[in-house]
Amino acid sequence: MFKKLKRKFEAGKVLSVAVAFFAMVFLNNAGARGEPFSAALYFALLYSGAGVITYSMAYTASFLFTFSWDRLLCAIIANTVFCVIYGLFGRKKRLGLPSVIFLPTALIPYVLIGDKGEYVRRLIVVAVITVLSIGMLSGIRAVVKRAFRRPEKSEILSLALVFVVTFTGGIKYMGTNGYKAVAVLCLAFFSALLSGEEGCFFSLVLAIPHAIYLKSVEILAPYLALGTVAFFFSRVPRPLYAVMMISVELTSAYLIGWYGDYGYVELIYFCSAILLFALIPQGVFKMCEKKLALSADKPLPRYEINRTRNAVSGRLYEISGTFREISELFSSISKRSNPFLYEDAIIEEVGKICDGCSFCNKCKATGFPDREELIRLIAIGKGKGRLTTVDLPKRFAQKCAQAGKIVYSINKYVGLYSSEMEKQKATEQTRQLVGLQADGVASALKGIAKTLSKNLSYQTDKEKKLGGFLLKKGVNVQEVMIFGEGDGVEIHLTVASSSPEERLLPAINEHFKAKHSVVEKLAVSGGNEVFVIERACPYDCIFGVAGMKKNGEADCGDTHSLIKISRNRFMLALSDGMGSGESARVTSKTALSLIECFYRAGIPPEVSLSTVNRLLSFAGEDNFAALDLGVINLDSLSCEFIKLGAPYGFIVSKDSVRLIEGSSLPMGILNELKPSVCTEQISPGDVILFLSDGVTDAFGSATDLADFLSAASITNPQRLADKILQEAFMLYGNKAGDDMTVVACKIFAA
Repeated sequence: MFKKLKRKFEAGKVLSVAVAFFAMVFLNNAGARGEPFSAALYFALLYSGAGVITYSMAYTASFLFTFSWDRLLCAIIANTVFCVIYGLFGRKKRLGLPSVIFLPTALIPYVLIGDKGEYVRRLIVVAVITVLSIGMLSGIRAVVKRAFRRPEKSEILSLALVFVVTFTGGIKYMGTNGYKAVAVLCLAFFSALLSGEEGCFFSLVLAIPHAIYLKSVEILAPYLALGTVAFFFSRVPRPLYAVMMISVELTSAYLIGWYGDYGYVELIYFCSAILLFALIPQGVFKMCEKKLALSADKPLPRYEINRTRNAVSGRLYEISGTFREISELFSSISKRSNPFLYEDAIIEEVGKICDGCSFCNKCKATGFPDREELIRLIAIGKGKGRLTTVDLPKRFAQKCAQAGKIVYSINKYVGLYSSEMEKQKATEQTRQLVGLQADGVASALKGIAKTLSKNLSYQTDKEKKLGGFLLKKGVNVQEVMIFGEGDGVEIHLTVASSSPEERLLPAINEHFKAKHSVVEKLAVSGGNEVFVIERACPYDCIFGVAGMKKNGEADCGDTHSLIKISRNRFMLALSDGMGSGESARVTSKTALSLIECFYRAGIPPEVSLSTVNRLLSFAGEDNFAALDLGVINLDSLSCEFIKLGAPYGFIVSKDSVRLIEGSSLPMGILNELKPSVCTEQISPGDVILFLSDGVTDAFGSATDLADFLSAASITNPQRLADKILQEAFMLYGNKAGDDMTVVACKIFAA
């Protein structure tokens, strides 16, 4: 029982009701004749889903301070009307905006009860209360629904309206000195908690009730001066901030004279408020920052994310195992010996030929022809592809009267054998290709499954610190998730769409003291946006490409690729199809497109290249393509070079030229692929050069090209590529002797 009572009377709820009660008391005192302005706040609270019983009691009790029985009676009647409305509409569905009409309806008793002849004035008051309630709705809803989360700009304006109207009545209870002390404390606290940018706005809002009470706009000046201090000094240590506030107050009072009458009592109130601000424990600020930055931690969604990742990972492992089994099955089928034998059929047919021969009995008596002799003849035919009478042993040719028919019969079956072997060869190659692809898919799926199998470890403390920091920088962040380790850390932010996006990345870079980049942006419900942010690579690259087709050809047979295959890896490639023209271009483009797809899918390079090689070899005799491929790691500044029949390339530095060469054959010639692979370290400012054979042939030797590069400027990779192509064109005698392409990639610090 006591636990239930404790849950019902939580400190936070009691404090909320108490604040609402005193706000209603102040609102009832805001008018000149005790008008029930608290009805505006009461309706806004009910509209936002606040507890009807507690706030109805607070609303009724607030009229006890008016010492007017007719006001109290009106409040009770209005309260009854609101409760009826809530009972009819509020329990099953939230009150919609059209229900604002219920507010003036509930205030009809206020119009009718009281002095006669004031109906018009009271109708005007009811209209003002209704407008005030509409203005308060968004701000009150933000507080009720999101507790102490930072509201939107429109909601801030709504809360400012609530404050101004409330303290216009509250200053009558508090007095100007008391109000000024509360206002200064609020200005100092919230400017230090959020950021100085809001200081001037806060000071203006705080000044309005004071100005209304004194019926003078001159009081705005010292408040704005204090707001200016908040703008410039809210980030300095609090003691210094407090000293600056007191200095501005004394200057406003005694040097400029903005206050008029100002004595020690006013100064004591002011200094007491500032001293209280300076003595607030730092833990209070941290607690408030967490409240502003993040809602209560939600472990269930985060648990569900990891649970889903584990489930997907397990399923991917199973699928990967299936593809691995397929790969092993095709591999075992390929290893089986399954020759197609025709020896028995040939020997049987030769026997029939012999049976029809007149010399049959004579031959049989001598055991001619014997089986071993026929098998040797079949082997000769299989080896040569065709048997002739010249291939017959002398004894066989002299003794056999049907030698021509026997040769014909052997050749018939040798032809069938060759055709069957071609089919088996094609089937075997297809098996190998499918097995290779199944193995590649299995490896890719296993890699993804391995990544997903690791539970995300959320960094709650960092999330709260980042959320508070972003709020101070004016970014209205609704939720922060940080997970991952090392360079793989991801930051997921839910940000109000109205927040200035240009502040987001600079603030994150400042907070983590490292450069980050937005990798994904998604609009979600509620007028918010989700940003996925990762740490940016310390290095980046820019490219330059120059190409020219062979003289007299319609198309260039060279194609190139420049793609980002992961967060920190770039792939650049140059493919040179055999020959020139459209056929060569189709071959090189097809090879490069397949390689791009395989790399993006995460299939291992050895599988990718071997698959493309086999596909090209299937396509026909002339489908060859030389390949230059480089994969750059932008974190470690290493580059893996893979060459398949491509000419030499270069790494050009400011003071050196390094040669990158290979000795392998192009893709599509042999079934088995043996690429030249090497890994080189690169430095910021280096330029990687890939050249088609049309360019290298023009220069004649690697030494001549290296000498040319040593004297060339590498500041701009595009200009360098253009200059190399222009020089090669001149060396050909201003007539392109082959397709020519230059791909230049320069590394630089991001």
